Amino acid sequence: IRSYHWLEALRSRHEVHMVTLRDETSNAEHESQLRRRCASLSVIELSGWRSRLRTLGSLVRGEALSLGHFRESGAQDAIRRLSRDVTFDLIFEYSSPMAMFTADSSQTPRIMDMVDVDSAKFESYARLGRGGRRIIYRLEAGRLGRFEEAIAATHDAVVLCTEPEADILRGRC
Repeated sequence: IRSYHWLEALRSRHEVHMVTLRDETSNAEHESQLRRRCASLSVIELSGWRSRLRTLGSLVRGEALSLGHFRESGAQDAIRRLSRDVTFDLIFEYSSPMAMFTADSSQTPRIMDMVDVDSAKFESYARLGRGGRRIIYRLEAGRLGRFEEAIAATHDAVVLCTEPEADILRGRC
């Protein structure tokens, strides 16, 4: 609902070009609705087994596992193609891992809707978890937290769902 209303608000006054990821369980029938609302749409299939391999690679590289999970090269390629053809006034990103795709777009204003501070959620999972999961959640909390702080430092604005979530991010930055 939140992302739908962002799209409707943006398209009421702007031309919207969207690049989005779809996992294997997503309902493809919504794609036609998006095509009617966007000047262009690139839907990139998120492969389950490749996502798991990339997540494992992130663990070894010392980066947030969430970044590896969503790092689908097709999304980066689609954004590069669009950037060659379109001069953007603004880049709007929905969900913190998406910032990895626009890191080289620093000349264009960027707004991130994090929705919530995901690293805080992983901190909570680490407190409640057991064994190996607890360790993984703690690692993800720290790594993703550093990435979220970088987003706050490099984006022109960050939007969160609630004031308590905004307070968490403000307290870290």
